Amino acid sequence: MQGDAGIARGTRRVVMTYLIAHGMAESAVMSGHLNRAGLVQLIRSDHAALVAIQAQASNPSGTALTHADGAVRALIDNATRLDTKTPPAGQRKAALDGAAATA
Repeated sequence: MQGDAGIARGTRRVVMTYLIAHGMAESAVMSGHLNRAGLVQLIRSDHAALVAIQAQASNPSGTALTHADGAVRALIDNATRLDTKTPPAGQRKAALDGAAATA
C-alpha cells in the first residue's frame, strides 16, 4: 500500500528503522570505545544498509525489501555488539538515579 507521497509502507518502515539504527551507530562512535577495526566495520555495515535501502526505494520488490531489512538488522547488530562498554539505557538510568540519590 502506498501513502500520499507514493512511497510504499515497507520502504518507509525500513527507512525509519535505518534512521534509528544509524543513531545507534552514532552512539557507538560517540562512546569512544570503538577501535579502528570496529569503526571500519560499523561504517561498512551502515553503508551496506543505506545502499540496500536505496535499491529498495528505486525498484521496490519483496526481495529488495528483505535484503534492506537484513542489512539494517546487521547494522543494529554491529552497533550494539561493538558498543559493549556503554551500558543499556535501563542500567544508565539506574546508575544516574543512584548517583543523584547520593548527591
